[in-house]
Amino acid sequence: MTPMKKILLVLSLLPMVLAAQMPSVSDTVWVNDEMDPVKREKATRYGIVQEMDTVNHVAIIHYFEPGTERNDIIRRIAFKEKEGKVRYKVLSETLLYPDGAILEELVFTDAKKDDGKDTRTYHRKLFFPDGALKYEETMNEKGEQDCVYYKPNGKIDRHPAEQIPLYQTMPAYPGGLQALIEYLTANVKYPEEARKNGVEGRVLVQFVVDKDGSITKVKVLRSSGAKAFDNEAIRVISSMPYWKPGTLRGKNVRVKYKLPVNFSLK
Repeated sequence: MTPMKKILLVLSLLPMVLAAQMPSVSDTVWVNDEMDPVKREKATRYGIVQEMDTVNHVAIIHYFEPGTERNDIIRRIAFKEKEGKVRYKVLSETLLYPDGAILEELVFTDAKKDDGKDTRTYHRKLFFPDGALKYEETMNEKGEQDCVYYKPNGKIDRHPAEQIPLYQTMPAYPGGLQALIEYLTANVKYPEEARKNGVEGRVLVQFVVDKDGSITKVKVLRSSGAKAFDNEAIRVISSMPYWKPGTLRGKNVRVKYKLPVNFSLK
C-alpha cells in the first residue's frame, strides 16, 4: 500500500460520540448535513432504525436522501444508555449508489496507542459502479493514513486522474507545528506576579477550529491552579490567526482541539 499522507492526530475527526434518545426498531432519527441528531424542524435527512440488538447494544440505521425515498447511507452503531439518554459511536458506514450498489464502505476499530490511550482506526474502500475496488484507505493507531488507487481491471493505479479526498484531515496552524510553537513563544506574556514569585505552570486549553478556520469556544480544560496562567492561556489561544480547517470527506468541519500552554522560567 503506497503512503499518500501521514497525519498525527491530536484529536480524532472520526464520528464523535453523540447524545440522542434511545432508538428502537422503526423509530425515525432526524439528522443534519453533518449527520448529527437534531430536532425534526432542523433536519435535512432522516434515518429509520432497521435492526436493534439490545443485548449487544448495537443498532443498524438506514438513512434516506433528502426529499426522496432513496436509501443512500447505512450505519451500524454501538450505544450505551445513561440517565435516559444513549451515547453512541459509529462502528461502520456504507454509502450506496442510486441503484443500491455499494459506493463506499467504512469500518472503525477501537485500538490503543503506544501510550495506552484509547483511539480509533479505520479501513475505507470505494468502489466503481460495477463493484470493482477503486480506492482503499487506512488509518492506524498512530493516526497515520495510507491509501492506494486501483484501475477498473484491478491493477494498482500509481497515477490516478482523480484525487479522492482523505476521509479526514486535522486542522493545521498556518506554517505547521514549528510555526505554532514560535507563535506561542513570541506571544505568551508571563504574569508578572508569578514571575516575581518564581511560579511555573501548565494549562491545557480546549478550543474549536471552525469551518472557516477561526478559533472559537476557547476554555481551560485543565487549570494550572493559577488564575493568571489560565487567563493568559485563553488570551493567547483566542488571538491565534485563522487555521487551515479540518475536513471530513473533503468538506470543512468544526473540530475540537486541545493544546497545552506552558509557563516556565527556564
